[in-house]
Amino acid sequence: MPFPLVKLVALGFKQASKYVSEIAKRRAKENDRFKQMLIRGAGWYHVIQTKARLNVLGMGKVKEVKPLSEKAAIDLGVNIVGDIVMVLCALGIYYGFENRPGSKHKEREEEERVEEMRVLKEAVMYQSDKLDQQAERIKELERVLGAPTIFTSISDKVKASMSDNEKVNTKS
Repeated sequence: MPFPLVKLVALGFKQASKYVSEIAKRRAKENDRFKQMLIRGAGWYHVIQTKARLNVLGMGKVKEVKPLSEKAAIDLGVNIVGDIVMVLCALGIYYGFENRPGSKHKEREEEERVEEMRVLKEAVMYQSDKLDQQAERIKELERVLGAPTIFTSISDKVKASMSDNEKVNTKS
């Protein structure tokens, strides 16, 4: 998305949140229950914000915070509602972009996962071939020396285990 379009969308979000804030302010004047919810939420936010700010400034713990006036609490509550609306709109747009059908992002992740599995299988096959070569070399050295080593019994057990695993994998 080009930069001017992003600015335009952000401006649209601000306008939408202002519109919602005005509606919330009108509803607070008309509806006492909504007004009390705004005042309670704003008061809670004010107490937490004040305590955190004073703690960061190094003024210690605050026992009591002076409550906001009714008008200031309503204004703060309305601003919080507008901010919540703006964040929810942004999250909705993000969610819509991430989950749209035919998203290249998901296809890319799937391709990367398949490629990683292919590389891992190649690495396992390479290590298996190396192990077989080393086993053959050890058997050749045992033959030349004329005496079996500890590796012989271990190697036979590993090969038996690997052949059992291959039988299980081919059945699956």
